[in-house]
Amino acid sequence: MSSPAHAIYSSTFSLSLQGHEFQPQYDVQLIFNETARSRLLCSAACSQNPSCRIFDYNSSSHRCRLFEADLTNGAII
Repeated sequence: MSSPAHAIYSSTFSLSLQGHEFQPQYDVQLIFNETARSRLLCSAACSQNPSCRIFDYNSSSHRCRLFEADLTNGAII
């Protein structure tokens, strides 16, 4: 019997200053809008989603948003 193939993925995160959020060029680029208990858990959700290219996290409301866009398709405001 052959064993299943396992893929290894790597993610790199660059964090912006607090108080900023990502504004995608198109609303359809939002792929996830839920709550997360921490920025670390939000980043883990992005890392586990193959379509996620950028995330933002609001520590007051615990809002976690994942986007399939990147800085070429939106802006940090």
